[in-house]
Amino acid sequence: LRSGVSPQEVAEVLDVSASTLESHFSALRRVFNCRTTDRLRLALGDLISDEEMAAFHCWPTGTNASVGLAVLDTSLAERLRTCVSLEQALGALKDSLAPLGAIHIYYCFIPHSVQGVLRGDLIDTFLAPEEVEEAFHRSGGLIEQPIAQRLFDAPTDIPLVSLDLEGSQQHVKEFYDVCRKHDATHMMGLGFPSGPGFVGFALTLSLPTKNAVKKANDQGELIRKSALATHAALLTNGVLAAKYRLSVRERDVLSKIALGRRNAEVASELGVSERGLTKLLASARGKMNARTNTEAAVKAALVNALVFL
Repeated sequence: LRSGVSPQEVAEVLDVSASTLESHFSALRRVFNCRTTDRLRLALGDLISDEEMAAFHCWPTGTNASVGLAVLDTSLAERLRTCVSLEQALGALKDSLAPLGAIHIYYCFIPHSVQGVLRGDLIDTFLAPEEVEEAFHRSGGLIEQPIAQRLFDAPTDIPLVSLDLEGSQQHVKEFYDVCRKHDATHMMGLGFPSGPGFVGFALTLSLPTKNAVKKANDQGELIRKSALATHAALLTNGVLAAKYRLSVRERDVLSKIALGRRNAEVASELGVSERGLTKLLASARGKMNARTNTEAAVKAALVNALVFL
């Protein structure tokens, strides 16, 4: 609302009904002592300046030092501020890196621990034609790619492999073959921690054979910072949180659990029965792929899905 989005668009972005959104607007109007939503918008403008809004909306404090804003393409930063889906954000990143030869981009986020990938506990998207994506998953995904092993062996490096099909296992060769049909010549891997979890990127590139390694090394740090900024925007803008599709009520319940409230206290504060609370928690655990309420609350926090009121 503060950034100028209309109430109707807010409902669409948050995937809530108009009546649910109005109940939240009503609560906010009471908090800010405003009779109308237009007055609420003005009150938010007084509370948060344009400069503060721009900084908050795209660059979390925890990543400011490591992102290195001065070296980023400013158009990428502007586009990331408005992205409300993984596909939009990866599209912005791809366009930014197109002059460096980027063709396809794969992104994955394992929120809790690297071991979570064994439980299918990850968010991932591959910005690529369907045949490339299908071949990638048939090959075993990122974990089976040669760049993955190089990345784990030397996490601070930016590994680059040629898609020349030599010395690779058959299922990886088939993936490489499909990539080459789309003019890709190399694959680059990037990875960095995010709390206790892990973020991984894989890019297919079209690079001149003779100086591919030199070009990749020259631009590697810019690519890394751009990827880090993209993940920061996904986290801050609520894109990762939206993947779990928690209802507002489920999110409120997990927020209370994260604050250390007991079930009876949570039920009382939210005005629901303990039986109703049990159902909400069971639903939230299922969506978060969590075995306990604590695990669900922790994972929700790691993807920025909690709201503390």
